[in-house]
Amino acid sequence: MTIGTPVKDVLMGMLHEERCADVESDQDDDCKLLLMVLHLPSKCRHRLREMQDSHLLHFCRTCPIFGKKERHSMKTIFSAVLFLIFGVILHAQSLTAPAVGSIAPDFILPYATKDSIAKVFLKLSDYAGKQAVIVAFYPADWSTGCTKEVCTMRDNFAALQSLDAEILAISGDYVWSHYEWAKFHSLPFKLLSDHSHAVAKLYDSFNDKSLYNRRTVFVVDKKGNIAYANLKYSVADLQDFEKLKSALVLIK
Repeated sequence: MTIGTPVKDVLMGMLHEERCADVESDQDDDCKLLLMVLHLPSKCRHRLREMQDSHLLHFCRTCPIFGKKERHSMKTIFSAVLFLIFGVILHAQSLTAPAVGSIAPDFILPYATKDSIAKVFLKLSDYAGKQAVIVAFYPADWSTGCTKEVCTMRDNFAALQSLDAEILAISGDYVWSHYEWAKFHSLPFKLLSDHSHAVAKLYDSFNDKSLYNRRTVFVVDKKGNIAYANLKYSVADLQDFEKLKSALVLIK
């Protein structure tokens, strides 16, 4: 049994935030990862409990590390290991892309902007009732095609804002790469880090051969439903970008 990927993404983000030196080498070792969480400041564990995410809430309620009596003892460590062995099994998610009209799969991810690396996580459903969201999956920071894609959105940012749309660009890069890339190109929107590609898989936007995200774009309306999907978004010209803008016009 292992820690589910949605939970692992958040734990990894918090460990990075606390600058845990061994987090890179231990990210695939669930026992070591959970024991590293054990030594996070209590304020971090309280933050995890406060996040309104079903996966995280179940994790915090079930894991002995987050109990009322947090003791750094061999008994607690042993319980943590047992938790990994017999722990939470997250229900398998469909790898089929969400259809237009369906509810957009929710997610919570760390992010960066050109100004800073955020200290809080972003949750898609927080935009419900407020504005539409462009969820753009892309392969990697600094690559030619991806740079062209985000710079097109940057150059048309005012037009997209006039259509009441927020841009959330998602790749598997860490937030430090996002921050430097956004700063270099003066990108005015958020770049989200989905290092395990768990969210990309929910949106059928992960290429399991290249191990990078595929270039896809979704529009989530104010009700939280998928209003538009392009699973083969192209940056060869502006045709797909214009289709995206037209989709936003229809739901404004």
